[in-house]
Amino acid sequence: MKMLKHIAPLASLALVAACSNGGDVDEQAEMTPDQTASSAPADTATEPTETTAPTATPGSDAAAPLASGTWQVVDTRLTRPGGVQAIGDAELEAARSLQLVVSDDDVRWQGNAIGTTLKAYSFGDNCSSPERVTASEGRFALRCSDGQFFGPSSADEPSFATQSDGTVTVNWYDGITLILRQR
Repeated sequence: MKMLKHIAPLASLALVAACSNGGDVDEQAEMTPDQTASSAPADTATEPTETTAPTATPGSDAAAPLASGTWQVVDTRLTRPGGVQAIGDAELEAARSLQLVVSDDDVRWQGNAIGTTLKAYSFGDNCSSPERVTASEGRFALRCSDGQFFGPSSADEPSFATQSDGTVTVNWYDGITLILRQR
């Protein structure tokens, strides 16, 4: 039992050390079970850091890469393939013709399929005076002036994610994932 008291803090320190230097565990940060947490290197962070950044409007630099302009859907896929789906091949194809139009005043989907093939999938939603609510690891949600979130987002479960190639991934209603690229 005495050994368990030391293992949990050691595991936490090793995880913090691994995360703080790009995934490589520093040899100084490695500890044996007989060492105590007080013998950890002085520069090792022991408290979690804040992961929620301040909000910003989509058109501002802080909100990039979902900057003002038109974002074209360049690819679609099922969010959870293998399960029961409301989305079929026709809907995936139709969603590839959509654009997400972003400005400081509103965010809205546009495209002919919204009134036909995609009528039942909430692509008619719009968001007035959007504010970006940033989560961790490039994920964010858009909160509208009425306090509601755009799409199936929440502050805890954002629907948007920035990718290293400049695209934005959107997990929309009914299990469809859309990949956007700014035009």
